[in-house]
Amino acid sequence: MDIVVMRLADGRRHQILAIVDTASGMSPAIAVDYSLTAEGVIAVLDRLAADRALPAMISVDSGRVFVGQALAAWANRHAVTLEYPRAALVSFNAHLRAACFAEQRFADLTEARPAIEAWRLAYNAGGTPDGAGSPSPEGCAHTEGAADDRQAR
Repeated sequence: MDIVVMRLADGRRHQILAIVDTASGMSPAIAVDYSLTAEGVIAVLDRLAADRALPAMISVDSGRVFVGQALAAWANRHAVTLEYPRAALVSFNAHLRAACFAEQRFADLTEARPAIEAWRLAYNAGGTPDGAGSPSPEGCAHTEGAADDRQAR
């Protein structure tokens, strides 16, 4: 998990919570707001936990939202280890910045949220915008799932 800070067309800052599953490369969620707090991050994680199993470990940035007691307590309650290296997010964040902010600025969050969510879904389905021959994150997830099924037998 990482927080990407961007600016709207009028110069106001907004933050994007980028969540990437490093095993599949998919982004299961993305959140956009003017300010993201530990409580906001926890709310997103709780929504994800309602739909899927939580990982044993989450890599996070060392920013103030992630190093506080609230997220540590949440992780402890859910038996999740927080780890601070985050190399996989750098690539995702670069694609996010290039695709959503290089050529346009959103007027406000009501314009930014659906556009960024649509980008996340397209990213998951199609992989990197440069089409560098890598399979999409969804393709990787399906391949890994099939391999896991074979190993479980």
